[in-house]
Amino acid sequence: TREHLKATKVVRDLHKMLLELQGDLGEVAADVYKANLREALFKADVALAKSASLLVGTRVALEQAEAELLCCEVKHVTLARHDALSWIRPAIVSMIAACLVFVFTTQDPARRRALRARLGAAGG
Repeated sequence: TREHLKATKVVRDLHKMLLELQGDLGEVAADVYKANLREALFKADVALAKSASLLVGTRVALEQAEAELLCCEVKHVTLARHDALSWIRPAIVSMIAACLVFVFTTQDPARRRALRARLGAAGG
């Protein structure tokens, strides 16, 4: 419905603003790392003001969206996820197990005994 589309747009816009703030804070971190402390302090001050404004704006926008959605009943439907490649995992595990069995059964007996002795000594 129209209300849902508007609420989705509100959330999308808020997400975009949060990503911008994240980028600003990343620039502050980069300036601190480069020891550009005056530039970092200025950018941090701007980011702080932007985050305070974003906090107030977010509360207002979410409250408005919530009020508009009170008229509606939301039903969430999830689709069963079908993994077309679900057979690959067991096949890979089986292949690895077969390779391990092959490697350990084809090793020469002296080497196998030495390996068993080392494993036995390590285990206890």
